Amino acid sequence: MTSPSNIEENEILSIVENKVFSAMDCLLNECCNKIVIIGGPGQGKSTLGQQLAQVHRAKLLGKSYECHPYNFQPRIERIPFRVVLKYFAQWLVKNHSFDNLEFYLAEKVCELAAQPVGSVSTNDIQQILRCRPCLLILDGLDEVVGIELQEKMLARINDFMERAEQLDADLMVVATSRPKEYERKYKNNFIPAYFWHLELLKLSKEKVNDYAKKWIPEKILRKEETNRIAEHLEECQQNDNISTLLTTPLQVTIILLIIKDGGRPPSQREALFDEYWRIIFRREKSKAKGIIQSDESMLFELHSYLGYLLHRRASEENVQSLLPEDEFKQFVREFLRKEDRRSSDNAINSRMEELFSGRDRLVLIVEPQQGLFGFELRSFQEFFAAVHLAQTAVNTEQRFERLKAIACSQHWRNVALLCAGRIARNFRGEASNIFELVCRPVDRGEPNRYLRLGAWFAMEIAADGALSANRNLQYNAVEYGLEVLRIGLTRDQERELIFLTKRLSEEDKRDILHPALEEKLDSLPQGCLEKALNLYGQNFGATSLFQEKIDVLLKTRRENIVVSALNIALRYKPDPLWMVKRLQDHWNYWRKDLRQVWHHQPESRIKVFSYEYAENLLSVWQLSKTQATEIIEATVENPFLHEHWYCEPQPIWTIPEPETVSEQLILLLRCVNLISFWNNALERHNWRRQSSRAEKLNPSQSGVILLPAIGIEIKIFKKQFLFSLPKDTAQILSSLLQRSDLMPWLQVFLWIIFWYIDEPSQADISTFFESIWLSYQDTELFRNLGCNSSLQKAWPLLSIAVEQQKNQGHKDINRLLPFLDAKNQISAAEQVVSTIREYLEQSDKAQQKQLYIALKAQHGLDKILPSLILLANQLDITVEQLVNVYIEGYRFKNAPFFNIECSSDQLQGLLTASEDAIEIPEKLVRLLSCLIELEFSPKPVALKQAQRLLELVIKHWSNSSDLHLVRLGIIFWFKLLSYDTKIKQIAPRLFAAIPKTELLGLSDWPVQINRGKFFLSSLFALKSFLYHEQEVVRVGSALLLKGMVNSIGRYGYQEVRRKELQELINAGLDADLGWSFANTNNSKVRLIGITLLSLSDHPVENSNYQHRLLEALQQPQSAAEDEAWAELLQEIPMFNEKYIGWRNLLEEILGKPWSYSNLVLSAAMERYQKLASPAGSTISEVDERALGLL
Repeated sequence: MTSPSNIEENEILSIVENKVFSAMDCLLNECCNKIVIIGGPGQGKSTLGQQLAQVHRAKLLGKSYECHPYNFQPRIERIPFRVVLKYFAQWLVKNHSFDNLEFYLAEKVCELAAQPVGSVSTNDIQQILRCRPCLLILDGLDEVVGIELQEKMLARINDFMERAEQLDADLMVVATSRPKEYERKYKNNFIPAYFWHLELLKLSKEKVNDYAKKWIPEKILRKEETNRIAEHLEECQQNDNISTLLTTPLQVTIILLIIKDGGRPPSQREALFDEYWRIIFRREKSKAKGIIQSDESMLFELHSYLGYLLHRRASEENVQSLLPEDEFKQFVREFLRKEDRRSSDNAINSRMEELFSGRDRLVLIVEPQQGLFGFELRSFQEFFAAVHLAQTAVNTEQRFERLKAIACSQHWRNVALLCAGRIARNFRGEASNIFELVCRPVDRGEPNRYLRLGAWFAMEIAADGALSANRNLQYNAVEYGLEVLRIGLTRDQERELIFLTKRLSEEDKRDILHPALEEKLDSLPQGCLEKALNLYGQNFGATSLFQEKIDVLLKTRRENIVVSALNIALRYKPDPLWMVKRLQDHWNYWRKDLRQVWHHQPESRIKVFSYEYAENLLSVWQLSKTQATEIIEATVENPFLHEHWYCEPQPIWTIPEPETVSEQLILLLRCVNLISFWNNALERHNWRRQSSRAEKLNPSQSGVILLPAIGIEIKIFKKQFLFSLPKDTAQILSSLLQRSDLMPWLQVFLWIIFWYIDEPSQADISTFFESIWLSYQDTELFRNLGCNSSLQKAWPLLSIAVEQQKNQGHKDINRLLPFLDAKNQISAAEQVVSTIREYLEQSDKAQQKQLYIALKAQHGLDKILPSLILLANQLDITVEQLVNVYIEGYRFKNAPFFNIECSSDQLQGLLTASEDAIEIPEKLVRLLSCLIELEFSPKPVALKQAQRLLELVIKHWSNSSDLHLVRLGIIFWFKLLSYDTKIKQIAPRLFAAIPKTELLGLSDWPVQINRGKFFLSSLFALKSFLYHEQEVVRVGSALLLKGMVNSIGRYGYQEVRRKELQELINAGLDADLGWSFANTNNSKVRLIGITLLSLSDHPVENSNYQHRLLEALQQPQSAAEDEAWAELLQEIPMFNEKYIGWRNLLEEILGKPWSYSNLVLSAAMERYQKLASPAGSTISEVDERALGLL
């Protein structure tokens, strides 16, 4: 789905949601205030950051930043700080006393303002953060290579962001990186829970044309010249090989320059940079003044020498890839001496000075900072480094030994690809040696026998087009590259492989990838077939071969494989009759996983669910009522389905007359889609109006920021978003709602749509409640209901009435009925908003915080807002209910709720309210959740009261079928561990009060306790229970610890350092305890055992234990167990002293892929990547001498 407005050539892909946005639109509108932008070489990451900073700078200066035809305007005016990380890292190397980011920023501000160092202090920077919205751009994470320096840099960035949070700063953070370096080094530091990960897309044909239309006028060309460039560009786009280069702004610019100068763009990336050099050199030479007095070849070789030198030094101490003037002269002198050993030193110095005197014309070597020399773009540096490696080799053997030395290093990867391209173009007779002397030999030894870095390099060469002129060699590259499918791929590797194959030309896909992949499908182990089929489907869809291989997986009758196979098949939409037969034949396998198979899950990154395809399936599927009911429940109870990314861009809305069960289900899906579409529209409408609405509602001095419910703007909504519906929609809905044979869920969704498009009248309201009441008799409709929130968005009081009817009965809503018409609902909304506005205008900060806590807890609002009591009484609801439905959002300044500290009186009030609500589950859940998330400093009396509350929770709710409250009680107990050691004595009763299986899903809870100040101390206190004398406590605390540690990975916690987190994970549980659970016949108990094993110090060095673990990994009893064993491989502590044992076990798995599932193979590969030593980023001095580079 594209964004509402495309205002920039760069487009970005949300990795989580798989959606396309305009880059600048997203950044300026602040879809998220913490973003990581991922992009390859030349895709415009740095330019995007620079432009973003300039837009904010212009805004601060009261100017507009116009880029025809767009006038960029940020939603929030921010003070921009752009940090080029390679310069910051270089600064860290030189500074040991004052090495925080604030000091660096202060120093840079002084430098740019031409002020003495120290005239701007770190306190000044922090004051700016405290008082003004700011923007921090962290440009080039991937350019800092050294591991120690990376860790130091990240520590300083994390320290800065933590201090900004403590300062209550309104700080937007944008980081940029190349993809592979980011995945390997930085992904765990910029977790998706807090940073939105966006990927820069390759330029589409339309974007290339847009870019050219802006580029050409800037060159002030004649009309004939303009037409010629446009025509040649169109020809390039039609050329299958050249078009693969028209994917980044840098490469498009070079191609346009080549066309402008009368040349024909090459079809290979390395040749493109080579041609760019020639164009720029000719331009410099043709200038009248200061003509370069040196021949082209000497200058080209000097560039290549410096390119190699700078790239090598960038992996060591010279992170910024720039040379000071004295070093620059020295290296030029050394280069000249290598080329001429006969001339005198004076002659060499004279030639060096002659070169240096024209330093502003040294072609592509520039002086970006005073006294520092290097390449303006990293891509140019990498190109010349590649040239040096290829051209200066004395023979074929040395050339390929050099390529082999850098092929596995991420720092050198782009250099290696360009070097391969140089060899293929300039040494054509040697090109086949890329496989025989580099790729295959790399994979013969360990660990690359399993990592297959040589095969990955081959596939990257194919995708880069280095061998595109030689079809046989291109086939060899693709065929060997696909060998990575034979062992097991991590999720990131699978995504990378898909990305690489997508970069192939259409001709290469058809003539090379297709036959090579089909051949692989016939020979791959079963555990590797799923990833291969996904790759095949991505490129060629659901062909007959694809369907044949899906059937191979289905015939295994193993639940985890069957579910996965159906998922893959649905993704690529095969013939509906074929698909329905497989779904029907395997119903009992996947009915337990309806949400996973029938609907897209966000973590899959691929949109599986398609309303249109679902309708095609249902139209040929003779569903039973039982099957239809289960599909409906999976549909409406899926919490993700009602999110805005699920709706189709243009939802289908024609209302058939449903007769069969399948037809009713089709109509229901259309209703869900339409409601999701409207919810998305409402959110965007609300978001765009947020600032103005907040300003109107909240006085400038107010700490509390609230947003009124969208329902009070229903007329605006109807005008903007309902225009596309047929005029007779309301009439058709009314007719359908009179039918008595519709499924209850369908009736509910039809009513939701009816209320979106029509204002409530008393007659319609009465009919609605009669209908809903009858539906309740058949099924519990509003259990975990997303559509109820949809009803609240349209008409808030109507949703309250529905809840009352459900909980209290049909007759108990009579007092509320007269107030449910449109006029009364809007009047009530206006009264709520005006009352809160008046309170905020008259309150101090402490009172505002009190209001905020009351809003969150839904307790005590009658005392704070007494003027609403009369209205609430008239409606027969509480003040809390009234405010809750009319205020849809609130926050306290920029602080998250878990940083708000409540007073002792407020704490005791919440504890007392919780005790009073002990038999009212909905209210107790809300209060306990607040107690868990709020910060407080409890007095002894409050701690005793908290302990009493926990005892009451155990007493009243441990025997309930719904153990949600007991789980909340355990979380609250966990929090109290950091405040009171006496609370430990409750542990045996607490853990005995809840089945152990209820603690398994703890990491999925949407609670933010892992951000509280107490969290770390509570975690270490909990660890002591792992050695408790009672097994129930040992097991319960281990499961709780595992859940909490997992929540760190999911929701993030900057204060937990890597070593501290590792210490928590390395719990060292007795492995026999885990095996005692894992060997039982109860499937849920086995899952407990697997979880306990993941926290154990497993004796992997013992062959019996290793064999037992391998056997269990080969034979999961269910899909859930397969996932649990895979998670164990990813997370179990692998201590250094047992390194050999664990490495042997992982190699045993990867070496026998036919014995293990796709998930286990993927997990083994992910762990092996971390365990096996990766290639270094530097070439040692010894190797340099051996390779003739010194």
